[in-house]
Formats: sequence, structure tokens, C-alpha cells
Amino acid sequence: MNIDEQIESATVLVRNQNRFLLLQRYKDDRGFSGFCLPGGKVEPRESFLNAAVRELQEETGLDYPAEMFKDLSQSLSKSERTGKLYLIRTFYLDLNDIGGVDILSVTFPSEEHETYIWINPQDSNNYQLAGQHT
Repeated sequence: MNIDEQIESATVLVRNQNRFLLLQRYKDDRGFSGFCLPGGKVEPRESFLNAAVRELQEETGLDYPAEMFKDLSQSLSKSERTGKLYLIRTFYLDLNDIGGVDILSVTFPSEEHETYIWINPQDSNNYQLAGQHT
């Protein structure tokens, strides 16, 4: 496989006041509007960590230094729809470490997302998640 065929992206699992942030995407051409973590593609010459920091700020208005982000996981998956390979690196940002934030400080709407929710971990199965590479 040629490395150019692999798309790299970074996502952020944000915890605040014991809830986690999910973004709801606008409906796509198939009418699908699932929830996802903040994140997106890594730009040329950009690290995964810097992409995570940038995407979180662009998509939510939350702006925190890279030192607060913890490397959580990495996965490689193939899109059933496009056949493309995606390397996804997920980071963890715990806003409880700084005393939490006012949940209204998240900026919406964005170009990519219709709204956002803060969910309890036990409720996560109640939300249809969008693939990060659909």
C-alpha cells in the first residue's frame, strides 16, 4: 500500500463536569446526521497533536494548550463506502483538571456541525455515531 492512500485524522474526547462532548453533523447527501467527536484531517507537515488542538478550536471555539491533551488511542480503519484507509489518533482533554468550563462557552453553529451535546458516559449508546471517515 502507498502511504499516500492513507488519510490521517485527529479527534478529541473532551470531558467537562463528568460529561463528554459530541458534535452533531449536518445531514449529508444520504440524509445521515450522526454524532462525532471534534476532529478532522491532519494537514501537511502538521502533527496529530497540533491537528487535534486546531480542530477543537475551529469546531467548538474551545482553545487550550497542547500540553493539556493526552494521547489516548490510535486506530486504522477502512471506509466501507469509499475504500479509503484512515489512521485516526484520539486525544483526551479533561477540563475538570482546570475546574471545568461553562458549557455555553462552546461556539455554534459551525460550518460542519449543527449542534452539540454534553452526554453522560452511561447514555452514549443512545446516540447514533457518525464514522470519522464516511
